[in-house]
Amino acid sequence: CRQNALRFAVASGWTAYANRARVRLLCPSQRLRANPLGCWNWFLRPAQRGSGELAVALGAIDAVAQRCAIAANSTSVVGLSAGGAMAALLAFHHPDRFVAAVAVAAPPLLGPANMQNPRSVMRHGLRVPPASAIALLPPCAPLAVIHGELDQVVSPICGLQLTEQAVASHRREVVGSHTHPGQSTRTIEYRAGGRL
Repeated sequence: CRQNALRFAVASGWTAYANRARVRLLCPSQRLRANPLGCWNWFLRPAQRGSGELAVALGAIDAVAQRCAIAANSTSVVGLSAGGAMAALLAFHHPDRFVAAVAVAAPPLLGPANMQNPRSVMRHGLRVPPASAIALLPPCAPLAVIHGELDQVVSPICGLQLTEQAVASHRREVVGSHTHPGQSTRTIEYRAGGRL
């Protein structure tokens, strides 16, 4: 929210990476008419049901892919905060479209019939079991969830709940959890269908 996607991509090094790796980078920004803060409307029911602004993002991806001859099985999606929520929604609702997704400081999926206040969810997490929001969805695309422990906008519990949703979608089992002393990071490994 309140950011320009291309300026953020330049400042965070994404554009430099794209140039070095020779990959295409699409940096969509929300229209202020759609949200006065420039946030993606991840919390609206159409998005939570797999359409709404997700269709806008998919349309932009398709237009670039067609114009630049990008293989259908080579697209990844990355987002931060509201954009991270959109990346997660794309990974869950359209897993066949993405080889990978990364959600940074993102809230969990609310579910198609959510009645919770999205701001409350961002501050305190879901008040219902996280897996209930994704019960009818297929396994999500490979999803990396990155969340800082000191985030004061989107509570760190949201990262844990989003991870729980991804794990539940694949019916995975936890095989290891490691806290890295002095780094404030934790790595959790999962197994699905015999694969790590």
